[in-house]
Amino acid sequence: MRVGDLSGAEITVKGGASSSEALGIGTAAGGYNGFATDADIDAALADLAGATRQVRSTTQRVGSDIAALTTRGQFTQNLSNTLQAAEDKLTGADLNEDAARQMALQLQDRFATAGLRFTVRTESLVADLLNTGRP
Repeated sequence: MRVGDLSGAEITVKGGASSSEALGIGTAAGGYNGFATDADIDAALADLAGATRQVRSTTQRVGSDIAALTTRGQFTQNLSNTLQAAEDKLTGADLNEDAARQMALQLQDRFATAGLRFTVRTESLVADLLNTGRP
């Protein structure tokens, strides 16, 4: 797996068998002769130590896999939060831009109306001035 390659990113979490047979531990009566001698007890202790190492090794491997999954989960959550924040900002920016355009159009209409009123008023005053000057 390459870093940043999300198409094939996967982790396989693999446990291990924990039965006495899988861990190599015999029974007291069958595998260790009922602990009749010190050698039988030593053999049982050696097998138990081996089983303990095997369980600890599996525990460490599973713990490492869980840590990797947790890290990936946190990264994915952080990336999702970042993308959501960006989307929110872009949506907000679009709304602000549309509102600004609408306001500009309204102001343009108001100025055009005020300009027409001014022109009509000016023409009316000029006409009154010309009419009052006639004998």
